[in-house]
Amino acid sequence: MKHRIEATEISSDMMDQLKKLLRPEGGRLHLLAEHDNQKTPLPEPLTQLLCGLIGLLEQGHSVTLLADAKPLSSQQAADYLGVSRQHLVNLLEDGVIPYHKAGTHRRVKPEDLQAFAKLRDAERRGTLDAHFDAVNEAGKYDSSYTGSKDAERA
Repeated sequence: MKHRIEATEISSDMMDQLKKLLRPEGGRLHLLAEHDNQKTPLPEPLTQLLCGLIGLLEQGHSVTLLADAKPLSSQQAADYLGVSRQHLVNLLEDGVIPYHKAGTHRRVKPEDLQAFAKLRDAERRGTLDAHFDAVNEAGKYDSSYTGSKDAERA
C-alpha cells in the first residue's frame, strides 16, 4: 500500500471529479458499489478524513498516511520528515528523536516523529518571524529593492 501522495500526482480535473463524488447526499456521503449499485453510507470520521485529505492536496500539500501504532524504519521516518536517512540517523544517535532497536534496525514511533516535526516547525517559524521583524524594523520590508542593479552601482 502506498502511504504518500504528492499533490502533483493528481490533476486539477481529477480533484474536481473527487469533490463532485464527495458531495453529501442527504447530509452523508455514500459509496456506490459497482456490482449492485447499492449505496453504503460512509462513517462520519472517514468522511471528514477524506474531505480533509482532498483539501490538503488541492492546496498543493503532499499527504502521508501514518499508522499510529506501528514503529517506522529509519527510511520511513526520514521520508516522513523529508530528510535523508543519514540525517535522520544522526538525529536519532544524537538523542534528538527517541528510538529503539529491533536487532540492528532502528525503529521510531510515529508520535515521536510528529512531536519532533511540530517542534522543528515551531522553531523554524520563530526564526522566520524574528528575521521578518528585523527586516521590518530596518524599514526594508516594502522598500523599492531593485536586486543586483543596486549591487552593481556600489
